Amino acid sequence: MNDTSIQPLVLIADDDDMTRSLMSAALAEHDFETIEVGNGKDAVKLIPRLNPDLVILDVQMPEMDGFSACEAIRATASEPAPPIVIVTGSDDTVSVERAFDVGATDFISKPVNWSLLGHRMRYILRGAQTRDTLARREAENNALLEALPDRLAVVDRAGNILNYLTRDEQEIERYSHGSLDDLLPRTNLNQVLTAIRQVMVSEADQTIEVTGEIGLHQQTGIRHYEIRITPQAPGMALLILRDVTTRKQAEERIHQLAFFDSLTALPNRHHFLHLTHQELVSNPNEQFALFQLDIDQFRRINETLGNDAGDQVLTQVAERLQSLAFELTKSGRNAQCARLGSNEFALLAPFEDKLFLSAISSRLNALFATPINSGRHELIVTASVGMALFPDDAADSNDLHTYAAHALQTSKQAGGNILTLYADCHQNASHSLLELEMDLRRAIENDELTPYFQPKYNLARNTLAGAELLLRWFHPRHGAIPPNTFIPLAEQSGLIVDIDRWVTDCVCAHLSKWQEAGLNPAPISINISGRAFSYDKPATTLARALSTHQVDPELLEIEITETVLMADPQTATATLTELKNMGIRLAIDDFGTGYSSLSYLKQFPLDTLKIDRAFVTDLEHDENDRALCHAMVTMAHSLGLNVVAEGIETEYQRTYLRSIGCELAQGYLLDKPMPAEEFAEVLSANRNRIVHATQAMEQPKIRH
Repeated sequence: MNDTSIQPLVLIADDDDMTRSLMSAALAEHDFETIEVGNGKDAVKLIPRLNPDLVILDVQMPEMDGFSACEAIRATASEPAPPIVIVTGSDDTVSVERAFDVGATDFISKPVNWSLLGHRMRYILRGAQTRDTLARREAENNALLEALPDRLAVVDRAGNILNYLTRDEQEIERYSHGSLDDLLPRTNLNQVLTAIRQVMVSEADQTIEVTGEIGLHQQTGIRHYEIRITPQAPGMALLILRDVTTRKQAEERIHQLAFFDSLTALPNRHHFLHLTHQELVSNPNEQFALFQLDIDQFRRINETLGNDAGDQVLTQVAERLQSLAFELTKSGRNAQCARLGSNEFALLAPFEDKLFLSAISSRLNALFATPINSGRHELIVTASVGMALFPDDAADSNDLHTYAAHALQTSKQAGGNILTLYADCHQNASHSLLELEMDLRRAIENDELTPYFQPKYNLARNTLAGAELLLRWFHPRHGAIPPNTFIPLAEQSGLIVDIDRWVTDCVCAHLSKWQEAGLNPAPISINISGRAFSYDKPATTLARALSTHQVDPELLEIEITETVLMADPQTATATLTELKNMGIRLAIDDFGTGYSSLSYLKQFPLDTLKIDRAFVTDLEHDENDRALCHAMVTMAHSLGLNVVAEGIETEYQRTYLRSIGCELAQGYLLDKPMPAEEFAEVLSANRNRIVHATQAMEQPKIRH
């Protein structure tokens, strides 16, 4: 439609030349522009080309009368169609009725009052514009409501529904002017009503979750809804109801797959660590024994008889261990068992005296006395066992597991098929660890640690996207010391804070060096320990290193584990926000091995989620691992996070992860960890093909 604030265009169709002239003159006095035609057929033809703001049609015209012309215009004109005025006799009521039937906006009676014509047309034009505006807004609102997955309900203090909006007309009819007790489970009703009243008093939003057989959903069964309550007019509140059942089910699936072993259904290592901690904290005056078992020569079974035979051995050992734990629990001792790794199991059992402890040890040994049936074979298997006691050997769950693992290692080194007490090997171990700690301290002071860089690649584009810095220690006498040996030692001794500072300065120095060399540095990820994150103000350390070496903060990504974040979520949020405001990217590391709750992750300003290698290793053979990885990727994307998969070692793993939308990956299939000099060559070779993590996602994800 033309801009009526300038000069509205009126198309006049009348076979009387004098009437057309008088009508044009009367409208010109009121700033209308007019175009005249002598019949309805010509008017219909001109509509698409002129797009007039108003059409005036006389009833009696040759070739096509006013009624037929009006009907044709309504049938062919694009929306919004112009208002149409029919000119008819003053006493011709039949014509007036027919005019409205064929779509006329209004009518003018003859004889025409020329002095009022312009005013009348202005009024009709304003009315049409108002109707068009309302229709457009209604269409926009309907489109918005159609796209909105939420239900909206305006309620009063008592929970009466004053207005209900959704795209389902049956729901609107059912719940409008009803009550919340028709809509929500009774078990949640009081909670929601209390929240509504609190919102009305405080005028601050609240969000709660309800679960149950909720009336508004067509499907049967338990549904989960997130309800956001926001204040409206006095005595009223707006409820925004969102169905989060799919998200909840995915989270529950992640929890199940993350906390329990898919083959034996026993708790896995990370869940068992949590269970051990709970038992010790809940029963500080009890004595506990932790047994860690490793099936001797298990690799030979897999290599000789195949993986299926190996799985049968593991399953039967798990069943026997679970049976022992069940018997101990029935006798009043809450014993728990777990599968810690490939062929490693654990049993945690309370005891009163050494005699009872000896009985548990004997029962544990008896588990392996009976042969295990593996298809056509009967196998006699043995196990190496390590045992540590609480509180005699260890004062907390972490130390208890560490010491039991050390005792197990001693049993394996002695040839297997024996049980070793931590107390028996404690003295020699303490001396060795103290010596190693002193060497590590000197290595930090003398700059003897070596950074290695493992590239990350964009799976969809097969381009370099960054790297993770991995620390290596080459001892002058003992050779390469594995990180899983010296990192725990550094954490126990407090040296980890010095290592974190060294790593921060080291990575910034290398980034600066690569920039000066004219390379296009890819973002580098570094790990921050829990101790440094909680007590050492990492933002200050990072800001100093970035400033000293003049490095862009976007080239740095900090990886923090779930356990560290959830130890103190409030402090973690403040620290992460400070780092985020500096421009540093943030990643959650080893996801799936800790709390595995994306509900918790919503509160942290993260950029990336890293899937732990434990869920990638068996992707080809483990349906549960595939389901878990798919759920993690989907849920991470719903929170606007990139996803990095660790430990890619086979083509199947790469192909599957790419197919489910995982953006980035690292692992030996793609590239091994390498010294800084080699990584500089990789940067040089990929100088013009680097796709940073911020560009990895094919399309933006929205954080809800």
